[in-house]
Amino acid sequence: MNHADTEITVVIPHYNGEDILRDCFASLFRSTELPLRVILIDNASTDGSVAMVAKEFPSVQIIKLDRNRGFAGGCNAGIQAVKTPFVLILNNDTIHESGWIERLLVKLQSDKSLAVVQPKLLSYQDRKYFDYSGACGGEMDIFGFPFARGRIVELVEKDEGQYDHLSERIFWASGTAFLARTDVVKKAGLFDESFLPIWKSSIFSGGSS
Repeated sequence: MNHADTEITVVIPHYNGEDILRDCFASLFRSTELPLRVILIDNASTDGSVAMVAKEFPSVQIIKLDRNRGFAGGCNAGIQAVKTPFVLILNNDTIHESGWIERLLVKLQSDKSLAVVQPKLLSYQDRKYFDYSGACGGEMDIFGFPFARGRIVELVEKDEGQYDHLSERIFWASGTAFLARTDVVKKAGLFDESFLPIWKSSIFSGGSS
């Protein structure tokens, strides 16, 4: 890999789960032809997942933390090591459709006022429906309650292509997966490590917000 040609660094926080991590990396590398730099942030795993990555995916940089700092802390440790103009935050329990990163990058580069874009998130368990954790981009109601296009409270919509070409701005992007300008993320102050989100499995598709 020629890092001089790399524009995107993928940051994946991780704690245990050898099989899900193998599936994630295998899917990630199959899904794109971009020369990605990939960083695994290990939150002090106690299984063999890190050794597996070192053996089966040797291009992945591994940063081992001395304690479990959770999702936010893992992401922050990874972002601080990013030197590329774009950073992709990605959950370790995800699989991906071909070309999804390319489409996000084209969208983000199309407008300098854009800071973050996210893909469409579909449920791993039932891929006809959106995933609960972010669906097609987040909103906030007048009472400060967060919801997402494709998911409101317990109601999750079936994916019928209704958000595939969505280009509207969103209030928040899901931590499950988003592509951002690195300098903007660093200037914003990174993730709040006191916030503990729920992790869910997802599969990513082509629509972006």
